[in-house]
Amino acid sequence: MRLITIALRRFFGLAGLLLLSFSLPVFGQQYNSNDVTPPNSRTGKLNGAATGKQVGVDGNNHAILENGNAAASVDLHPSATYYSSMAISTDNLEQCGYANYGGSPHAMKWSGSASSFVDLHNATGQTWSYCLGTDGRRSVSEKGRSTL
Repeated sequence: MRLITIALRRFFGLAGLLLLSFSLPVFGQQYNSNDVTPPNSRTGKLNGAATGKQVGVDGNNHAILENGNAAASVDLHPSATYYSSMAISTDNLEQCGYANYGGSPHAMKWSGSASSFVDLHNATGQTWSYCLGTDGRRSVSEKGRSTL
């Protein structure tokens, strides 16, 4: 009889523990991950986003525009005369950033394609410039002169 009592306690103890573990809420954090690496690139980095659009740079040092999906990314790199480029900010219509030309960064603005680029750099007295933001009508940029 004592053996049966011990066996029943163990059984109901385990059954109760299992029942309790399935009924308790889980308080863990859920994380989601999306691969932002564009096709034909080993890496990708996003710098800005607005309403389903993201901008950044791929592993080839080309500015990119993603429309919610890395597989549908657009290479914004202006032309072969520019060494590298990076998109920093976007709104629904325009993207901005910079492209390196002749050893110095030039502020750039795009409208969804590489062929739409506009070099915003004012060569008069400035050796570098970056476009940091846009709202479709205006651009925020930083510029300066090298002390070397």
